[in-house]
Amino acid sequence: FESPLISFRRTATQDTELRGVKIREGDKVTIWYPSANRDEEIFPDADTFDIGRTPNPHVAFGIGEHFCLGVHLARLQLEVIFTELLPRLQNPRLVEAEARIRSFDVTSISQMYIRFDPEPR
Repeated sequence: FESPLISFRRTATQDTELRGVKIREGDKVTIWYPSANRDEEIFPDADTFDIGRTPNPHVAFGIGEHFCLGVHLARLQLEVIFTELLPRLQNPRLVEAEARIRSFDVTSISQMYIRFDPEPR
């Protein structure tokens, strides 16, 4: 739902047109991942978090030759969190607002304190 990348910039290698906007060779072009992953023309209810959203052609891990090399590790980490860790955290609750890394390129949570009830033994 929220990509760790915020933007990706490239330089146009030839003149082209995109949705009626002329882009000249040498112009800088930026993709904004948060916008692309909530494109109302692609996703119904684009701003609603839906874990089962299908189809889900998001660009969170990039596209084409810029596809993330760490995608398999990231997906494995998420699988472990959802299948092993979260089921053990009874009644999780946020203690305070998370601390975010401020950057033009990347978004991330640097600290997030939670409380939870211990799993019964």
